[in-house]
Amino acid sequence: MPDPIPPASLRQRLGAALRARLPRLPRLRREDLARLPLIGRLAAPLGRPALWQWRREPVARGAAIGAFFAFATPVAQIPAALLCALLFRLHLPTAALATFVNSPLTFGPVYYAAYLLGAWLLGLNPSAAEAEAAAAGVSGGPAWGERALALLSGSLVFAVLAALMAYALVQGGWAWALRRRARRIRALRQVDARARPRGGAGCA
Repeated sequence: MPDPIPPASLRQRLGAALRARLPRLPRLRREDLARLPLIGRLAAPLGRPALWQWRREPVARGAAIGAFFAFATPVAQIPAALLCALLFRLHLPTAALATFVNSPLTFGPVYYAAYLLGAWLLGLNPSAAEAEAAAAGVSGGPAWGERALALLSGSLVFAVLAALMAYALVQGGWAWALRRRARRIRALRQVDARARPRGGAGCA
């Protein structure tokens, strides 16, 4: 009769299978973060193990912080996300990688839409040319302050929504992975139980 598979071995096998099926993200190491502007001076705090441990809540909050700064500002997104992650002890790699949901390739349409949303919230009625100028950061005219306020308002709304979505997606995906792993463990244990000979079956 084969020996039953220990639960620890089952967890290791399931964890390896789950990691093999996940999409491969670029590896972000401590050395890479230490070379970033404004972050190199924080090399000692970056070495804290708690900032790199793969735990559910810090990862979810790190994703939320990164997604927030991805839309809140078009510059210094990664340094801002990492500083907040350091302050609140969140998962650093997730905070940095989440900023890439909004990149220079998407800045134009994203901030154009953010300006239109902000103008609508403030009760403004901008023309298409004014909206494009505000999204591009072009100043000029007496209404420039209103344009900047509209762009800022829309960007903050986008940032908050992105943070909430990122947090919910990580929490939901994590819970789904745990449930799926639990089902696999139960299935493996049932198969192992069926494979065992029943008590007394082998007695003469």
